[in-house]
Amino acid sequence: MAYRQHFEFDDHQLDRIAHLLLLKGFCLEHQTQLQKNYSLENDMQYTSFFLGISDETDALIYNFVNDEATSCFVERGPTERIFDVILERNRKREDFPTLWRANEDYQSATYNYRDRYVGRCYLDFTIGTYSTFEFWMSKIYVALRANEPELPSKRKTKLKEFIKEYNDTMDEALQEQLLEKMGKVGGGQSGAGEIDFVFSKIKSYTRPSMERDRQFIRSYAALRNTVHNMGVSKAPIDYELKGEDFHITLPSGLPSYKLDHSDSARMCAELARIYAAVIDSLNIAGQPCCMDIIPSRL
Repeated sequence: MAYRQHFEFDDHQLDRIAHLLLLKGFCLEHQTQLQKNYSLENDMQYTSFFLGISDETDALIYNFVNDEATSCFVERGPTERIFDVILERNRKREDFPTLWRANEDYQSATYNYRDRYVGRCYLDFTIGTYSTFEFWMSKIYVALRANEPELPSKRKTKLKEFIKEYNDTMDEALQEQLLEKMGKVGGGQSGAGEIDFVFSKIKSYTRPSMERDRQFIRSYAALRNTVHNMGVSKAPIDYELKGEDFHITLPSGLPSYKLDHSDSARMCAELARIYAAVIDSLNIAGQPCCMDIIPSRL
């Protein structure tokens, strides 16, 4: 069955896709520069921070392009047909009423929900991109720590304090409180602690302000942490992510706010620039902590 475009493409959605493509291109350009520091064979597969961000961007581009490709048709054209076929194929299932109920709710909830849908996609994007950053900063942390004596993390120090306090008291109620606190502390170095350590090893930073960039990272992390609270910040303070072409606020007790959804892509580009400055400032491009070779499967 052929479908004819009935509506013009949404200018806002086209702008979002364009900014995601710009972010992807920026990462690929940096990946090309990074690869010059490695001896790579043609059949090698590898991963890096820049390729990780590119992958996160691909997922959002794929999502938005497919959404826009159907929204220009009357009643989204083939989308309706997909659900009709699914219902028809499963009509004889015993749990068909469950499938039908889910379908009805999905159709009702998503008939006209573009802004909510886009916002949810960008929240997932923020979570994925910060996780990528944290992962590769952790690899740098491990590499820098390799030649230094292992120091107790802040978490371990705090845990020891709780243990001593627990052993020194006979108050069962207080002991229960301390056990609960211990369970929340853990023993390893936190992601934030690892990132702080990496920055502490930079003697000459290639960007204007290290402190500004570290605050930007803390704000990005706070935005990522809203995943635990359905997008709402439970941090005790307000956060702000601001650059030349983006501005995102994260008030305590509220979800984030931005005038333009594309600010999320521009915000991520700033994170990528910070990461690039870190590896340049530490002069570690070419080391395994910046790019992993993926062993080929036999």
